[in-house]
Formats: sequence, C-alpha cells, structure tokens
Amino acid sequence: MIIDSIDTVVYTFQFIVPGYVISEVIGAIMPRKKYSEGERIVQVIGYSVFNMGVWYWLFKLIQNHIDPLSVWYWLINAVAVILTGVIVGFALGFIRSKNLFCRLFQKVGINLKHPIPTAWDYKFSDGQRQWVEITVTNGKVLRGIFSDHSMASSESEYRDIYLEELYIKKEGEWIKDERTEGVWINPEEIRYVKFYKWRN
Repeated sequence: MIIDSIDTVVYTFQFIVPGYVISEVIGAIMPRKKYSEGERIVQVIGYSVFNMGVWYWLFKLIQNHIDPLSVWYWLINAVAVILTGVIVGFALGFIRSKNLFCRLFQKVGINLKHPIPTAWDYKFSDGQRQWVEITVTNGKVLRGIFSDHSMASSESEYRDIYLEELYIKKEGEWIKDERTEGVWINPEEIRYVKFYKWRN
C-alpha cells in the first residue's frame, strides 16, 4: 500500500466516522427528525467537516509526530476520531436540547424551527419527574408517575408509554396501587395526556 492510498483511507475515516458518532450522540440526548438516506449522508458529512474544523490541530499533531506506517498511528487516529466525535456530539446535543440557537436568533427577530420534531418528543424528553393522567379510548383515566424508570416511545409510528407507578384517585387523593409495577399503555388506546407539576 502506498502513502497516497493510506492518506485516502485516513481522510475517508476522518470525514465519515465522526459525523456518524456525532449524529448518534445527539440522537441519544434528544429526539431527532427523520431524514431520508441522502439527507442523512449529507448531515453526517457536514458533522464530520465541522469536527475536523474544530480538531484539525489535534489530527495534524498526530500526523506530524507519529509514523503513518506504524500501528500506533492507526490506533491513535481511530481513538481520536471517536473521542472527538463524542465530545462534539455531547456539546451540540446540549446546545440543541436547551434550544440555545433558536433563542439567540429570536433576539434578532428570526424564528427558527424547533430542533425537536414533535410536542410529544419535546415534553417527554425534558427529563422532569411529573404526574400524568392518560385518557384512553374507552373514557377511562390512568394516573401515574412519569420519571427516570418510565418510558415514552420516540418512534413516530408507535407512541406507547410505560409509567413506572400507577395511582388510583380516591376522594380527590392520588393513592399508589402497591400491587402493580407500573402500567404499559398501547398507543392506539391513548386519546390525550394531561401533565401535572411534581409535588411530594
């Protein structure tokens, strides 16, 4: 293998893998919109270019101080590509989850689309412990706690919910049903969800 072909492999790795890592980290932090395969590829390449712009000095340092024919060069490059992608992914995920870009542009009169695709994703991804009432199709109301061990699907075609604790309302009071370990609710049964601020 000649040097030029080694460089081609390295540059391809550096301009594809970080973008994928960044995209996956952002997706783990907050729900994201669905993109076509072509849009996803463009997004991944864009993230990779941004990552290279931020960490160019680091990759240049590796290139200048380690023999590109050595195993260490490949190992350190691989670790650097993945770690830098994770760091940038967490940073961008935090910025997007706090909606910082939208707030910044709103100050100058520009309204951007919210980065979280649906109200469902927005509300259930905020990480807050809260009481919820879920009215199902037969008119019954299920009450419970949505918290750390609960789950709301981020799949747009299947919006099921799991509440970690189920409560029964008696004489205006919410009383925990000690016999259950939560409740799963089929998305086809959900009519609407009401949220209450958490109070002990």
